[in-house]
Amino acid sequence: MVFTILVVGDVHGFWDDGSESSVRALNPDALFFVGDFAEDEATTSGVEVVETVAKFAAVESDSGRAVCAVLGNHEAMQYSLKPKVGPAVPIQTRELLRPYNPCEQPRQVGPVSIVGGRPLSWGGGDWFFSHMYQGVYGIRDLAHSAELIRGRVDDTDEQRPIAFLSHNGAAGLGSAPGDICGNDYEHDAAANGRGDRGDPDLTNAIEYARSRGRRVLFVAHGHFHDRLQRGQGLRKMCVVDDAGTVHVNAAYVPRIRVENGERLHNFTRIVLTTDKEPAVESVSVLWTASSGKLIETKNVYPAVVS
Repeated sequence: MVFTILVVGDVHGFWDDGSESSVRALNPDALFFVGDFAEDEATTSGVEVVETVAKFAAVESDSGRAVCAVLGNHEAMQYSLKPKVGPAVPIQTRELLRPYNPCEQPRQVGPVSIVGGRPLSWGGGDWFFSHMYQGVYGIRDLAHSAELIRGRVDDTDEQRPIAFLSHNGAAGLGSAPGDICGNDYEHDAAANGRGDRGDPDLTNAIEYARSRGRRVLFVAHGHFHDRLQRGQGLRKMCVVDDAGTVHVNAAYVPRIRVENGERLHNFTRIVLTTDKEPAVESVSVLWTASSGKLIETKNVYPAVVS
């Protein structure tokens, strides 16, 4: 027996009826969103897209499909760029997705417990959005964030393995621009100690879970796009760490592309075995037509593309 999870990468405004038809045609057991719903953080808040996704999530959840969703840094940018607006957007989007957000409380999904990472993450060890984090989420700093994520680990069923859903991925997986959370937007980032932009608080929680004897099957996230900036090539989108955890970056951007006049929709599919020792069986990148017809499949695990 297997359990299938469909992960929607950074949306950036690209969510429509064809995306919803594709989910229903692919018929996964669970549907995950990694955030960044706003198309352009400077001019749009993402609230309208989040409202659409929340309505779809409610229908899917009522039909028996597990839905999890986290918020990305774009949902906080309006607060950062236009401080007079205040925290209205982070508060509103948080409330819209609260029933599905494992950053609020862990979710039991099939054979695994889903723990949320830090919401709205920009990536790396910089503490952006400090006033928003304190005011909206009550998070003081990175150490406090790690403490809260560890607490969510403790709240899970000890008999089940853990998986993490977060906007950004974990630190410690490489500092080159093309690594899964590598800095491709600053020149000489690795030489300046800023190459690895994974979240250290997420890594701390993963290590904590392992120290408690818990198996961490996978980490699903987005944030760092598949195509590197400044024409540097493509990013590693799926890697396995030394402990055997599969890290999956679902940020194929834009997630809707047009080929021969047809809109194609991107998803990443994670397949879990559901026997006595659940495990990640495969990870594949999918492109579908608006009808839901599967157009392209690329396996990235176990044959991880390097």
